[in-house]
Amino acid sequence: MRKYVIRTLLIGGAAAAAVALVGGTSSAAPGTAGTTVSITGANAAFTGTSTNTVLSDVTSGQSFRCTGSTAKGSLANVTKHALPYVTTQSGGAAHSITSLAFTGCTSSFGAATVSVPAADLPDDLTITADNTVAPQGTGNVKSAGTGAALAHIAVLTCSFNVTGSAPATWTNGTTAQLKFTGGTGTLHPAAISAGCFGLVSATDNLSYTGTYNVTPTTIAVNTP
Repeated sequence: MRKYVIRTLLIGGAAAAAVALVGGTSSAAPGTAGTTVSITGANAAFTGTSTNTVLSDVTSGQSFRCTGSTAKGSLANVTKHALPYVTTQSGGAAHSITSLAFTGCTSSFGAATVSVPAADLPDDLTITADNTVAPQGTGNVKSAGTGAALAHIAVLTCSFNVTGSAPATWTNGTTAQLKFTGGTGTLHPAAISAGCFGLVSATDNLSYTGTYNVTPTTIAVNTP
């Protein structure tokens, strides 16, 4: 039972951690796909908030939920840049995601501490495909920091990092949304402490889902 409880908490923590921004691949919606991308309505700071994020450990079948998550950064406008495109900050500097936080992360068995060390930031937001209809963009987010991780999880005597990239889609509109869509095969535990022995493995597959409402809503991914 103790092993089951600890593993559930650990996996849950990873779920929250995985919440970096924008990601991955998804099946294309009907519409016209482009080979270049434009971003309009940006050149400003952005904030993305979510009230329901869930990480599932595909390997163990456990899941974890966070009731609050906030990601911040800034995006610059761009015109007809070839895909894939790594977004930049307002002003043209690299690495558009500079802050990530989680609150209310729980499982059926208790809470875990989810943190994002300074070494794990900033994160890169890469757009790999776009479309004329929703979702207008797909891509991936991964750490550009020296820690090469998305987050750090600590539960009981166990701690580990969450590494890899988080897939998501971007939808334009009056409620701009960044929606995480899974990540099986792209998110894994790493730097696992001795206290995790037999409880979490580097070969486990993690899948992250969650919808972030983004402001300002003027930011739009466009297919030229």
